[in-house]
Amino acid sequence: MRRCYGLLLCCLLAACSSQQTEPSHTTALEILPLSFSVLDEQHRPLSRYLLPEQMILTLAAIPGSFTGDAVAESVMGIEVDRDRIFVLDFSDIRAEINSYSRPLQVTDSNRDLQLEPADTRFVRLGTFVMTTEKYAQIGATGISQREGEDVNWQMLAYFDRPCRLTGSSWQGGERMEYDLEIPAAGFWLLNTIDTDENHHKVVAAGYQRQQHHISVVLNGLAGMSI
Repeated sequence: MRRCYGLLLCCLLAACSSQQTEPSHTTALEILPLSFSVLDEQHRPLSRYLLPEQMILTLAAIPGSFTGDAVAESVMGIEVDRDRIFVLDFSDIRAEINSYSRPLQVTDSNRDLQLEPADTRFVRLGTFVMTTEKYAQIGATGISQREGEDVNWQMLAYFDRPCRLTGSSWQGGERMEYDLEIPAAGFWLLNTIDTDENHHKVVAAGYQRQQHHISVVLNGLAGMSI
């Protein structure tokens, strides 16, 4: 089984005569434009030409949890081009996403977590990049944004209702501290903020105009991103 470890909207108005508006911080994602970036183990940028020209991006479900094993079948799989921006359209999976959602799966490592309402169902969607010919996984992948030299990793998740999640879980000696306020049902990006080497805070992201990436870490793992 593939291991998945371990997010959305900051409102801006388009200054145009038609007064069109972008999604607000209370609106779930409908689509997510992405492009590829390639990183080494220290998350330094590498040439994207190290990747095949054509690949398959899959979204795999981690029901009722943000860490742990993904289920075997993919929720979504699309063929993507290394050199082009592509778009995840969540309307393609909206009908079946609830079948992957579960209430919070309580384990010894996450007993401190508090989810309200307690019957909220959610699913984390892990990202994997595969070759088109042999369907072999390429590196370790995750959704990210880059700010200067810093890589900001994000998680993609679906929640079936407005909810709040607080508390901490532990994974391999690392603490994940959650402070999530999800204002509406739907797909959301969650930011993972490194407070120190073994402590990561997870918060709901606002809408962000800057480009999101599928970052592929070659010859290593992408920290909290997969």
